[in-house]
Amino acid sequence: MKKENPSQKAERLWFQSKVQILEQGENWVIARVQGDHDSYLVKLQNELASCQCPWFVFKGHIKPCSHISALREELNSTFGLVA
Repeated sequence: MKKENPSQKAERLWFQSKVQILEQGENWVIARVQGDHDSYLVKLQNELASCQCPWFVFKGHIKPCSHISALREELNSTFGLVA
């Protein structure tokens, strides 16, 4: 089986309804995303994003993790927003 890239994983997590929005405001949202190994809190505020997953801690400055991208998919699908 071919390994998923972060974008493919994000789409799969979103498609499998693994994104749960916990709180939201005008310019921010907090969600719990159930990944393959654990559940992570993801925060988006304007252009800033953070996730509790190990990948984000080490590579989040390069590009978003799959959990952040899955939340963005949810926001786009639900509200027509791309965060």
